Amino acid sequence: MLPLTYRPVVDRFAMPVPLDPLSAAFYVAALVAAAALTARRPIYGLAALVLTTPVAFAHDALGTTITLPKTELLGVLLGLSTYRGCVKSLRYPPAPLLIGALSLLCAITALTLLDASNRGPVIRETLKIVEYAGFFVAAFLCYTLDRDDAPLIGAVAVAATAVALSALVQEIVGAPSGLYIGQAIVPRIAGLLEGPNQLSGYCEIAVATLGAWALVRSSALIGLALGLTVCADILTFSRAGWMGLAVIVTLLALCDGRRTWFAL
Repeated sequence: MLPLTYRPVVDRFAMPVPLDPLSAAFYVAALVAAAALTARRPIYGLAALVLTTPVAFAHDALGTTITLPKTELLGVLLGLSTYRGCVKSLRYPPAPLLIGALSLLCAITALTLLDASNRGPVIRETLKIVEYAGFFVAAFLCYTLDRDDAPLIGAVAVAATAVALSALVQEIVGAPSGLYIGQAIVPRIAGLLEGPNQLSGYCEIAVATLGAWALVRSSALIGLALGLTVCADILTFSRAGWMGLAVIVTLLALCDGRRTWFAL
């Protein structure tokens, strides 16, 4: 019996890219655009965050990494500063509970500095949690100020479709990692994300969001994004991703069984 030779897997090494003047100008333009969109309509700023979150466009400068999502986040927060008194809405549920949880996680991570032999990674992880808290605050305030979710639905569907297609094409051009199944080396796709597990986590969030919307307002765009995202999630071969997908499908089925199977 001849061995199987299916192995579209390539080695991909992450190389640091220093910040250059052209990239710096692009970051500044992205920040200004995000601020202007948010000042015009907060939901546009939230849509911009959703669209740019999967696209890192990472560059190193001053011992840290500058990315497009971080730049967009700063722009959205700057745009939100034009709305007087909007921070007061953070007092309403569920914002205090979630901000408290993020603050506790940040404090616990920061406390590990006391015993850390290398403090650089601890500081970076602590700042990551601060960034996550910033994302939550920006998203919560944007939606509180502008509850028209049509631009948000479109942004989630477009972003999920782009991420899924960038991953599915790796079945042909080559994936960053692979998995032995019998004698075959099967690719584990990642697309725009760092790796298959990161892609699986992104797909779980997208499937939960798109699946919930599909129950109440199905459309061709949502259906296309949902189908591609489910396929991409399965082809990551992430066990946690598969279990998460099963939980999401179960919850959606409990909400509305007949519509769930049609949606998925």
